[in-house]
Amino acid sequence: MGELCEKNNTLLLVDTVCSLGGVPMFADAWGIDCIYSGSQKALCGPPGGWVGDGVGVGRWWVCVCGV
Repeated sequence: MGELCEKNNTLLLVDTVCSLGGVPMFADAWGIDCIYSGSQKALCGPPGGWVGDGVGVGRWWVCVCGV
């Protein structure tokens, strides 16, 4: 899916609200541009907690900010 999106100049946004921390996530290998999640689901954190480390922000940042 990531390759198809890149060929068509489209970002791949993935909803991992219920799965992040519970199943393997290979964002770079799958060509994912942006992931969003919730800390209170599989990660068992408090609601509203920050989840992320900048995975896949390169292409997303260029498309959104033009930099």
